Amino acid sequence: MLVSHPILTHRAAALGHAVENFDWLAYSVFAGYIAAEFFPTGDTLTSLMATFATFAVGFFFRPLGGVVLGRFTDRVGRRPALMLSISMMAFGSLLIAVTPGYDAIGVFAPILLVLARAIQGFSGGGEVGAVFIYMAESAPDGKKGRQVSFVYIAVGAALLLASSLGTVMTATLGTDGVANGAWRVPFVVGAIMGLVVLVMRRALPETDEFTNATSTQRRVSFLSVVKESPGRIFAIFIYSAAASLLFYAIVSGTGVLVSATSSAVQETPSLAFTAMTVGIVVHVLLMYPFGALADRYGMIRTTVIGLVTIAVISLLIPWIPLDTVVAVFLVYILPMAALAMIVSVLPAVLPPMIPAEVRGITLGICFGFASALFGGTAPYVLTYTISVGIMPWFYIYVAALSLVAAIAISRTPRQGKDPE
Repeated sequence: MLVSHPILTHRAAALGHAVENFDWLAYSVFAGYIAAEFFPTGDTLTSLMATFATFAVGFFFRPLGGVVLGRFTDRVGRRPALMLSISMMAFGSLLIAVTPGYDAIGVFAPILLVLARAIQGFSGGGEVGAVFIYMAESAPDGKKGRQVSFVYIAVGAALLLASSLGTVMTATLGTDGVANGAWRVPFVVGAIMGLVVLVMRRALPETDEFTNATSTQRRVSFLSVVKESPGRIFAIFIYSAAASLLFYAIVSGTGVLVSATSSAVQETPSLAFTAMTVGIVVHVLLMYPFGALADRYGMIRTTVIGLVTIAVISLLIPWIPLDTVVAVFLVYILPMAALAMIVSVLPAVLPPMIPAEVRGITLGICFGFASALFGGTAPYVLTYTISVGIMPWFYIYVAALSLVAAIAISRTPRQGKDPE
């Protein structure tokens, strides 16, 4: 089949992770409209915090999805896991799109919204591990950085689509038009994208590493890995925590920051969407070059430089006055550029640290819990720190976790052949 070509194989695997992130960003981009539809409290900030609390609920189901679908990935295969996760993801997106608002069905509206986020969180917990493992195991040695960079190139393209929809819809329909139901359109798009990816994934070949691992009598368990290499598990967890926090603090949290504190955005509401779009374009364009750089100089070295750079930028963000158009663009572009250095090679960094037999459940547990505790709470925590006047502490927290992850990941050996 056509999708069995190596290039198309990687694209088909990567696109599912893109659909997941399209849905998550769409939720963040249209959070204000969702808040008014499902949580009409009468106070904008309170409604927004309730909406982001629901955003976090999805992340708290990630560990469960990571355990269940991670074990499924290790026992049944990478390909079946990728098909199952994208099916659940598409259903969750469709549920958000069709659920009536609070005025129509009362308390059942937020309940169904929470259910949809839970389904997406569960599927996301298994999706991320399965995609990372599939990409890392199927990419050729010496080209892993360039091949796996397509995971987040696809994610960036999906984010670009979500932010562009926000820009176009806000500019053409206005606030009232988007509030009157147009905000549901991106979730319909997400459901359709999920079904397309499901069809593509049906033709994916299984990886050789999984086939070889299941053909041997070797017995490896997650608990045995924890017992024998606790430092390795800590490094995987803390790096997963930093990556998740950084991604959602930058992609989702920046929107919260500029919306709440920028006088320029308050004067021109579409400015935030435009700046986000430009930042994502820069992010996507840098992904492949950073992947190539990692192939030449090492995955770990590239990752550590990216984490340190993010830490420095995070400490500067609270002191940038967001009262000019230039400042708003900078606060999007600089972090997104540095983030590209990290996520471009993320799928290739973690799997080689773990035996093939337990990669699914290990990444599912570590990434699932890390995403729930650090990534899913990022927009809510940032919103809270802004509301009580201690916003700089959020970025100190981001910088500190980045530096801890840089130290941990640089001291952990890998099983792969790629240069460190």
